[in-house]
Amino acid sequence: MKIILLQDVRGVGRKYDVKDVSLGYARNFLIPRKLGKEATPAALNEIKSQKENWEKQTAALYEKLKKLQDTLETDPLTFKLKLGEKDEVFGSIGKKDVEKALLGKDKDSLIEVNLVHPIKTLGEHKVEVNLGRGVTGEIKVKIEKG
Repeated sequence: MKIILLQDVRGVGRKYDVKDVSLGYARNFLIPRKLGKEATPAALNEIKSQKENWEKQTAALYEKLKKLQDTLETDPLTFKLKLGEKDEVFGSIGKKDVEKALLGKDKDSLIEVNLVHPIKTLGEHKVEVNLGRGVTGEIKVKIEKG
């Protein structure tokens, strides 16, 4: 049975793909869960315009994320930490702190910060981030005396 996928389905295909699946899988799993619908000529014409709109939105989102990545690479995020008498740092900057600061700049994206250990020293540090849609890069995190 030919079916149009309405969402990404692991092991089957991506959104708006037309796939040939078994009749039982389509009727018992994909269609009841609204993951796909039968590929009739009318449905194919309807999906064609939806796919074009979806591709335009995806391209616009990708460009927005690339622009955000470029600004984050040049402008460091600045955090202030308290220091003791002998310049020992009280506290640290962790993964959640960096994510919260980044979400303040862009609330639409799903940002993942790859920070294994919290930052506990003054100065500039590079942190890997995944902004989604295949856009990854490094940002600068600057720790100052507060």
